[in-house]
Amino acid sequence: MTTYTAAHDRSAAPPDAVRRRRPWAVTGVVTGVLGLAATMNVLAKSVYPEDGSGLDASVVDRVDATGTRIGFVLGYLAVAGLLVLAAQWRRHVEPQLPTSTASRVVSNGLLASAAALTFGYGWMGALALYNDDGPEAGSFDQAGVYVYFMLTDFGPFIGWLGVVVAAGAAAWMGLVERSLPVWIGIVGVLPVLGTLLFIVLTSVPGAPGLFGGLWMIVTFTGIALSRRPFTAGSRGV
Repeated sequence: MTTYTAAHDRSAAPPDAVRRRRPWAVTGVVTGVLGLAATMNVLAKSVYPEDGSGLDASVVDRVDATGTRIGFVLGYLAVAGLLVLAAQWRRHVEPQLPTSTASRVVSNGLLASAAALTFGYGWMGALALYNDDGPEAGSFDQAGVYVYFMLTDFGPFIGWLGVVVAAGAAAWMGLVERSLPVWIGIVGVLPVLGTLLFIVLTSVPGAPGLFGGLWMIVTFTGIALSRRPFTAGSRGV
């Protein structure tokens, strides 16, 4: 009969199966902070009339080009963070959960948001570029720049839908598979429910941007500090 020692079992186990903190998950925290800052700073300062009246093309004259450019840079950094985090998730988590579809949905959701937000934040950069204070001011007339304003109004918010889908998958992992802590599963339900309520009740397409970054900050802080193996209680979807 073969006898296995504790030392042998520890060395043979996947790296993340060992009970230790996961510094790679800090990428998710930083990405959430960057994305939240970039999205909520869409136009750098309020340009909407205080009386709640509508907007016309003249609104572009009140856009803070410098602040918008900062949001664009932070947004692109967030996109890079999503790509890195998806790769880290695939390296550290998915090999330990080979039968979990939900685990793969998490990484796919991060990638989907990275692709969509490239356009959302890119339009923000174009708004700063062609604004009256931008390097290529005058390339478009006021109506042309207004198009970029309209795209920027919701673009950086809509792109977070993939992250909300990832949150839903993490909720399944925590509450059904039990491969993540239960509290992370509960936290994952919140952005999904919030987004559904906004979509159904108001048709606001930018709802994911209100929840995605916050979910990443909370969830990946928990993952970074947790010593719980991903494989505990796993049941594949």
